Amino acid sequence: MNGHGPADEPLAGVGRRIGAYGLDVLLVGGVALCVHAALYAVGLNPIAGGAVATTGPNLHLWVFATVTVPVLLYFGFFFRRGHTVGMRALGLRVQGADGASLSAARAFLRAAVLLVPFEVNHIVAFYPQPVWLDDPPGFRMAYLAVYAVLALYLAVVLWSPRRQGPHDLVARSVVVKAN
Repeated sequence: MNGHGPADEPLAGVGRRIGAYGLDVLLVGGVALCVHAALYAVGLNPIAGGAVATTGPNLHLWVFATVTVPVLLYFGFFFRRGHTVGMRALGLRVQGADGASLSAARAFLRAAVLLVPFEVNHIVAFYPQPVWLDDPPGFRMAYLAVYAVLALYLAVVLWSPRRQGPHDLVARSVVVKAN
């Protein structure tokens, strides 16, 4: 089965997968920025108002609620449907390793594991205090952990016979070229 998905469907290339993810991140990030701007305009964005900007845990909770959870819902919902907007644009589809559609539980599990590097980044940026409050400001060595997790994800995809990342292995999914 090397190089092919279930029923000899061609596996998606790594570049296409990264491109689709990039398109999804731009889409979801743009929506998140608009939501945050709208919340700021009506006085409900505590980050812009400075109310939680000085404490890492409060800032992380705000970002988790207004960014991470919506991103998780986006990916989980669209993985359940078989493709995200970015995947559809680049002709890709996600399915179970057996060729079946992902159940809701497997789709959301895949999304949660996909977002682990995202959350590791938030932890590094917000704890023990937001990075911009460091004295002197600079690079936190803990960001190397973020890069290491990203490198691990990419290495697993590159070395897996079916180009499966950790999120695919956990959810027993595979990304194939759409018909």
